[in-house]
Amino acid sequence: MNSENNSNNSFNRLPASILSAIFVLGQNPQLSLLNKNMYHASEQVDTISKYIIRYVLQNKNKIASSQS
Repeated sequence: MNSENNSNNSFNRLPASILSAIFVLGQNPQLSLLNKNMYHASEQVDTISKYIIRYVLQNKNKIASSQS
């Protein structure tokens, strides 16, 4: 339990830019529920736009084939 608290505290000390990058690269909206800091990072307009751009780029073939 104590090591779990230590790792959680370390995660809570990460800057918003790192949390934003984790959220964008993870491509998992459930990450926003991890803690309050991650939630706030995931709500930033810059983070949301990067998330959408990455999603589109990763799935452009699927999107193109579904439109034809």
